[in-house]
Amino acid sequence: MLRRGHGRIVNLASIAAFAPVPWLAVYAATKSFVLSFSEALGEELRGTGVSVTASAGPDQLRDADSALERAPELAPWRPWLFAEPSTVAKAAYDGCMKREELVVPAQPTSSTAG
Repeated sequence: MLRRGHGRIVNLASIAAFAPVPWLAVYAATKSFVLSFSEALGEELRGTGVSVTASAGPDQLRDADSALERAPELAPWRPWLFAEPSTVAKAAYDGCMKREELVVPAQPTSSTAG
């Protein structure tokens, strides 16, 4: 990508990248690394024609049941924490094509949590 002077990189972080998550500590820490790495790499590549996009929105819905079994107190936040994989992928792709550094897929507009 550097040799040809253009390219795009997408890294999938998570909303969990922004805070420690009890019962999912290693997962949240790993996603925090992905976000930090993406931001640093994006800065290193600035001006080269290669962009880095980090998607840090809801996690894939397929992970919801497992996570909520371990942390049932998070159940009211389910709409903010989990999304369909296609929703996450489309937001990441759209942001990447616009060369956005950070993509946070849209959250629900109605309040159902806490």
